[in-house]
Amino acid sequence: RYMPCMHWLDVLEVGLRRRFGRKFQVIDSGVSGNNTREALERFDRDVAFFQPALVIVTLGGNDCDQRPEKHVAEPEYRANMEEIADRIKKLGAIPVFQTYYKMDLEAMEPNLARDFVHNMEIVRDLAAKNHWHLVDHYKVFDQVDPLVHRYKLMLNPMHTNEEGNLLM
Repeated sequence: RYMPCMHWLDVLEVGLRRRFGRKFQVIDSGVSGNNTREALERFDRDVAFFQPALVIVTLGGNDCDQRPEKHVAEPEYRANMEEIADRIKKLGAIPVFQTYYKMDLEAMEPNLARDFVHNMEIVRDLAAKNHWHLVDHYKVFDQVDPLVHRYKLMLNPMHTNEEGNLLM
């Protein structure tokens, strides 16, 4: 969680429980600021340990961080995403990949914005190539009026507010 509020995963859990009742437990193993390399390092502890039936994967934004210790170049990013999918499948779980929402690209550092858009294209590419389930939030946010996007859905250039989480 980037901030205390109604996160998109909370909204999903409320909706699923309303529709299907208390048949499942939603566990948020996401860590704000983690890239795919860090997610792989903690996969056994934070994902496999819970023996999930389904895993939603939303990664790629922090891989664009331009600091050398955080940046994950395209070949490694692709390989990491495929490794994550393989590990999920080995658990007998269903992998569901997501793009992030569209960030406020004009307000971001240009290299970060460029790499972010490219990583979301990679998620779509890999999902199509590997027949992964895909939820394309970026595509939905991209259809929103730019002023509504910037001033009604975003907390800052890289994070949604509660209304943005509701849209997800």
